[in-house]
Amino acid sequence: DFYFCTHPNIFKCSYKDRKIMLDTGINNRFTVFLGGTCNDSKWRDKLIPMLHIKYFNPVVDDWNEEAQKREINERLYDDFLLYTITPKMIGVYSIAEVVEDSIKHSDRTVLCLLPEDDEVKFTYPQWKSLVQVAKMVYENGAVVFSSLENVANYLNSNYNERNNIRYDGCVNNVDGNIE
Repeated sequence: DFYFCTHPNIFKCSYKDRKIMLDTGINNRFTVFLGGTCNDSKWRDKLIPMLHIKYFNPVVDDWNEEAQKREINERLYDDFLLYTITPKMIGVYSIAEVVEDSIKHSDRTVLCLLPEDDEVKFTYPQWKSLVQVAKMVYENGAVVFSSLENVANYLNSNYNERNNIRYDGCVNNVDGNIE
């Protein structure tokens, strides 16, 4: 198991601009884009109950132009861009998205690699390749995890930090767990 963690500035605007937006109520929301593996993977169903923030789930029954436009808009404006990759992945577009976002928006990109999904596992060569992608994403300044619990803790702790809500413990720099 591996964990990479950095402490990026979670806001895409300058502090001054973000403070003005918060003080005036403009864009006063905190959201995460739930990108990554589809193909009947249930990772979103497991993560959503753990989140204390709003989320955008791009999975829809009918993928049409309207759904595509909404996804593009969410990727532009959500506070976090989460890409969870599981062995149920068929296409590789999510890999391209997370690499691109780790370059363009490293301060809000999160990658989660799950080695197993409903007893389906990555092959050794697939996992080895994904670990290299994770290193690339991390070196670009994004955050990388290998469990949904650590992703939820990281996202929730950033939300709580923004809203001056404190835990009784501290956030472990190694894996994002709350101690």
